[in-house]
Amino acid sequence: VAWDMTPPLPAAPPDPMTPHPFLALFAAAVASAPPPPADPPVETGEVRFESDDARHGVPDRFRLDPHTFRYEARLKYDLPRAGVEVLDVTFPSPVKSAHPENDTVHCELFRPKKPGRFPAVVVLDILDGKQVVSRGEALWLAQHDIAALVVILPHYGPRRPPGSRDRLLSPDVERSVANVRQGVLDCRRAVAWLAARPGVDADRLGVVGTSLGSFVGGVLAAAEPRLGTACLLLGGGGLVDAFWNHPRAAPFTPVLQ
Repeated sequence: VAWDMTPPLPAAPPDPMTPHPFLALFAAAVASAPPPPADPPVETGEVRFESDDARHGVPDRFRLDPHTFRYEARLKYDLPRAGVEVLDVTFPSPVKSAHPENDTVHCELFRPKKPGRFPAVVVLDILDGKQVVSRGEALWLAQHDIAALVVILPHYGPRRPPGSRDRLLSPDVERSVANVRQGVLDCRRAVAWLAARPGVDADRLGVVGTSLGSFVGGVLAAAEPRLGTACLLLGGGGLVDAFWNHPRAAPFTPVLQ
């Protein structure tokens, strides 16, 4: 057996002009699509949320009583080469926050352009929240016959009013916990909306979360009885040790010991 002991060459630094693979996937699909209608028709309706949370052992902070909520949906993109349609979906959050803009949940449904009833997932983005990763994942899933609903979490994108300094996560632990709770409850309504769609198999629902989305998705999987599958990617771990051993924490750790 011959062993090559030549040390590997150092990795080249990333090219800032290299497109993100998920962004490239989504951009290519959109670029090849015909322009969307200037004023697409709006689908409106009501969804009934039903869940016996006590019987399923849902934690108290994530329980919702049976109720009805309204929604709107309209075509955003028709991607014929990808075989996918994308709908803009909005509905009210079950939680009232300090900002009215934050209390409307914005979603994008990526669905296969073919007849049938398909499994469906809620898709949650990474911490940066630009929906590049989540949209790329959702497009790939829809191309493989899984309807995917990208849910924009609280204080991201259109849910953040101009000039607002509020974020989903902040050093204010109580506010961060409240924001995550709102995100989980928003996603529970999103699951109810998915389950009510005629092209969705309500017996095959799941969640896909990446990075921050894996944290929220893990909580959602424990709090929503209808979810049978959870795909959690790049979830962090050992956060306490990471903060404690960080060089910038060195001046403070003796005080805390």
